[in-house]
Amino acid sequence: MLELLQDLGAVVNEAKSHLTPTQRLEYLGFELDSVGMRIWAPPKKIKNMAKGLKSFLRHNVASAREVASLLGKLGSMADALFPVRVHTSALQDFKLAALGGSRTSWDTKMTIPDDAKADATWWLQNLRLLNGRPILTPATDIRAATDASDLK
Repeated sequence: MLELLQDLGAVVNEAKSHLTPTQRLEYLGFELDSVGMRIWAPPKKIKNMAKGLKSFLRHNVASAREVASLLGKLGSMADALFPVRVHTSALQDFKLAALGGSRTSWDTKMTIPDDAKADATWWLQNLRLLNGRPILTPATDIRAATDASDLK
């Protein structure tokens, strides 16, 4: 295969290539499993996220920049974690409140509301449980249709 690609003019970076077949590999910061058809955030990424959540929860105040960083790290793992956006609305609201109307106060510290701490706590408790998302959408088992044309 390597020779064919080179014969066709493709430049192959052998240092970044896996030239032997594998069922699980790391790609773009995620682990891909072709047998279980799942994508995972690597343990190091999960550990760093948990560390960030613990740090956030230890403090009573935070800036919009700190919350945006936390949200960005969670968002970057959305392909492997389901459902990232479900328990982040209080964190998003806190970030917007910390920014204020001017949108320029990224480093102003504000008291962290209880609901934002609850979101962070939920993620800390569920981060490892939710790691590993299907690559393919499961086939539909049930299909239903209705006809309302006889309604009066």
